[in-house]
Amino acid sequence: MKYRNKRVSSVFFKKLFNREEKNNTKIDRAVEVMKTTHFANPDPKQNQINHQLLYNEANVYIDEFRHIKTTAKILNMVADAVKQPKSENRNGMTFTVSYGVRDSNFIRDSFRYKNRTHSRCEMPHFQAFYSTFSDMNKEQKNWYFYWREQVINGHYPETDLSYIYVFVYELINYSFNSNAAFNLSMIYRLYKAYKGQHRIERYISLIGDMLYELGEYSLAEKWSPNLPQIPPLYRQLNEKQDSLSRISITYWKSYLTQHRPSKFFEKNKNKIYKTFKECLPLLETSHLKHNNNKLIDVYFKQNEEKEQRWLFSGMVSIRTENNFIEFTSNNIYPTEQLFKEVSAFFRLSENVTRLLNHEKRQLQLDEGIFPSELKNQMIEFLSRPKERGRFKTVKTKVVEETGSAIPPKPDLTPKVVIEFNDERIRQLTEETDLLVDEVARRSLEPEEELSETSVEVDLGEPEKEEEDQGLNKFFSRSEDDIDSEQIEDFLDSLTDTEKAFLQQFKDMNCSSSEAALFLKAKGLMLGVVLSSINEKAQDSLEDNFLEEDGEFLSIYEEFEIVVNLLKER
Repeated sequence: MKYRNKRVSSVFFKKLFNREEKNNTKIDRAVEVMKTTHFANPDPKQNQINHQLLYNEANVYIDEFRHIKTTAKILNMVADAVKQPKSENRNGMTFTVSYGVRDSNFIRDSFRYKNRTHSRCEMPHFQAFYSTFSDMNKEQKNWYFYWREQVINGHYPETDLSYIYVFVYELINYSFNSNAAFNLSMIYRLYKAYKGQHRIERYISLIGDMLYELGEYSLAEKWSPNLPQIPPLYRQLNEKQDSLSRISITYWKSYLTQHRPSKFFEKNKNKIYKTFKECLPLLETSHLKHNNNKLIDVYFKQNEEKEQRWLFSGMVSIRTENNFIEFTSNNIYPTEQLFKEVSAFFRLSENVTRLLNHEKRQLQLDEGIFPSELKNQMIEFLSRPKERGRFKTVKTKVVEETGSAIPPKPDLTPKVVIEFNDERIRQLTEETDLLVDEVARRSLEPEEELSETSVEVDLGEPEKEEEDQGLNKFFSRSEDDIDSEQIEDFLDSLTDTEKAFLQQFKDMNCSSSEAALFLKAKGLMLGVVLSSINEKAQDSLEDNFLEEDGEFLSIYEEFEIVVNLLKER
């Protein structure tokens, strides 16, 4: 009996302490993982040793965040969250008081699992509000560890949204990696990779929250869509200060007030748009001359305002107190003069266009808004013949004198003899009198202009034939802002994929997410295609063709004729 008990004990201790090498490896690995939980803020070198086999941290960085360091305040906050809550013993009873148990437990789990990985496996579905490790079963954790290693190394398998949020919670709490540059870059990479599959626009504001917490206020404004609000026209005036005429009419139309399209406008709107855009430099020159201000200074003002921002709202976060910041921002607002002048200048542009097209009726306009000479400057500027060519002379070849010049051919043009045709003069006089009577009769009839009250102006006959030639060149593009040759050049330069992409637009607009999915199916990136189309438009149409504005892509209104021709093909 004693021998049997001794044998049983021997087998028990052998199984306990003399396992095979494979099991010993598991024990060592488990002990190593447990040891890491005791380091609230592990040494950077030790941290690198732990994860260097899983991923290369430097490959995750994006240049915009590479310089950012984690503050001591954040590191201390994480260290406090990892500590086990203190226990007290009173009257032989042990009890623990803790706050935010769920969030703190998540941070401890994150520290424990940060070096965990798994081989490739099937993805079990996972949906949970405020998802954490405690919400996952074994199979879900295995997939999460596999998926997390993949995305860190630049591969993005399809996955449920709850898995993505667990990793984002690890990143915003600095529990997976204590490096701010890594966490910011990784969240951005997750956003870029999965924005076409899930609604994760919130991640952009999370990046802004992290930057504000880190004290990167100027950079945080870029990653905070609602702070501050910068009007699109302000951006255009700032970016195109030396080429105001290239700002799309779309940006200006939002500031038009009390504008009702007239019959003339409906038939000649693109001519009016062109007059408006081409004469913007003249308007700015007028402001510089009279008050030494550019249009951007006249039309917009900056107000310094105090802002309050709550950070990481609705997220699993260890930040329990003072979870908001106060800061000062410069917000940009349009001035009253912007609305007043843009509306008036639009009417002035229509009046000038009417004059240049021999339309005598004029819209009523407060002449005191602009200097009296501005209208004449616009007419003179638009009457000049404008050279339009894609090639310019860079250097004129110097002609070397190698001998005497060849004498020019003598002028054999016969002299013109001027003769007066009395019969022709009398006929023209009668026709002129009839025309004057007709104008006088019409001036007594009520106006039929539906949109604006107009006055009649007798322009008389053009003084110079050269002026008509200049106007013909300026308005030679029918009712469009571009001529057929330019359109053909642009359409011919587009690839079949780019043409198919533009045909996805409805009413000149297209969802950014739908566009990205369309191009992704063809193995192309949205940003690359947009840049390619705009570069070709710059070459052929001398302007950008489309822009990305938030969640939508928009084609500039001036190019509606191009889109229509493309869809007809």
